[in-house]
Amino acid sequence: MLTVACAGVCLALAVPASPASAQLAGSKPKIEMKPPTAGTEDKPPVIMMYLVLIALAAAVVGAALIPTKRGHQD
Repeated sequence: MLTVACAGVCLALAVPASPASAQLAGSKPKIEMKPPTAGTEDKPPVIMMYLVLIALAAAVVGAALIPTKRGHQD
């Protein structure tokens, strides 16, 4: 019974010690972190994007203009 009581006292003393030590670790001065920056800005290929947009629109319109094949049951 004495062993259980001693273990309980030791545990009761050890549990508050771990949050206290964690609070002390945060007292160091913090280094301000900055996000990385690119050396040059990327320029998107504007003409190529418009050409692809026109080609996709033409494909959609062309597919819509194909006449349907009607069977004998229609």
